Amino acid sequence: MRKCEKCGREIEDWGICPCSQQQEFYYSQNEFSSVNHNMNQAPEPFVIDTFETKKPKSRNLLPILGLVVIAVVALVCYQFFKDDSYKEPIDNLCLIFNTKEDDAKVFFSKMVPGYIGDIMVGTIDTFSTNGEILNTINEASDSMNQAYGDIQAECGTDFIVTYKVKWKQKMSQTELDQCKQGINAFYISTVAPAVDVFKTYDSSTIATYLGGSVQQIEELKNIYSKAEQEHQNLEITEGYSLTVEFKFKGSQGVEKAKTKFNVIKVNDKWMFDFFSSGNGNMFSVNNLIE
Repeated sequence: MRKCEKCGREIEDWGICPCSQQQEFYYSQNEFSSVNHNMNQAPEPFVIDTFETKKPKSRNLLPILGLVVIAVVALVCYQFFKDDSYKEPIDNLCLIFNTKEDDAKVFFSKMVPGYIGDIMVGTIDTFSTNGEILNTINEASDSMNQAYGDIQAECGTDFIVTYKVKWKQKMSQTELDQCKQGINAFYISTVAPAVDVFKTYDSSTIATYLGGSVQQIEELKNIYSKAEQEHQNLEITEGYSLTVEFKFKGSQGVEKAKTKFNVIKVNDKWMFDFFSSGNGNMFSVNNLIE
């Protein structure tokens, strides 16, 4: 037996005094009550003194970059393979108008490329003092200046010409054959007789009767010889019937005019169809003025 140290009551050696049990129970109740009270309170704010910034997860940009690259490549390919070379005759015409060019030689070289234009320019250079040639030159200059005057009367002297292709249709093989027949007819009636003259007479004789120096006649003879060879290999590989709207803009106003004509690819050079009506109107500068 032993006595309780707090109350002196005798208790078994392994026993617990009732007074101690009461205290333990009381303590346990108070502890539980305290814990329960703390659980009902709002938790203290969680403060982090030091922390490592977390980087946002990067997006995968490869698909986006891939689409951009594809778009750029597609645009470059389109610009590279897009064939606007058929517009070259129209570009040359606008250049002549915008520079107010009235030199017949420049007009023929720009508007009639290839061997036909070479013949016209070479003939002008060689027989510049010949009466018939001078008449041709003057008529061409007068025609151009008349066109400029008509435009200036409406738009002002500082006019600029631009254009838009409003309609385009590829010419059929039958239409291309008609253009070829027109060039053949022009060659037979105009070029072939001159070729025969150069083959029949020497340069000094031609210079005596037609004018020009012997050297100029020799140069012109070479031009006609080259023309004969090119005509033997004449090919019209492509053509378009076009409706084009020309815009004349100047200080006094703006005028527009639509005209129809054909452009054809003769021996790999684009030109207006001057020699047949084909599927459109035969080209004429006067058609630009309404």
